[in-house]
Amino acid sequence: MAVGVGAGTYADDTIRAVEPNDAPSAPTQGAEHPPIVPLFVLGFLAMIAVRTAGVLPASALGAAKQLQDLLLAGGMFGLGTGVRLRELARTGAKPLVLGLASWALIASAAYIGVRLTS
Repeated sequence: MAVGVGAGTYADDTIRAVEPNDAPSAPTQGAEHPPIVPLFVLGFLAMIAVRTAGVLPASALGAAKQLQDLLLAGGMFGLGTGVRLRELARTGAKPLVLGLASWALIASAAYIGVRLTS
C-alpha cells in the first residue's frame, strides 16, 4: 500500500536509492526570481514621499482619507466573511480564549490611549 510518493520511493512502496540526477536542477539563466522588495512596499514609500512633499491639495487628502476608510472597511468585511463559525467552534476553547484575551488587551490599550490623550 502506498503511503506517499516522495524522494526515494515509488507509488508501490518499492524503495530505491536516490541518484545524483534526482537533485533539483540549477536555475536556468533568465529564470524569474521574486523581487527583493515587494512592489506594494515601493508604492507605500512613494505615497509617503508624495504626502511629505506637500504637493497634494487638502481636498485630495480629504478624498484619499475617505477612500482609505472605505477600502479598510471593505477589507475587514472580506476577512469577516471568510470566518466559518462552525469550524471556529470545533477548534476548541484555547484558540477562542486566546482571541478574546488578545482583543481585551488591544481594546484596553486603545482605551487607555484615548483617555491619556483627551
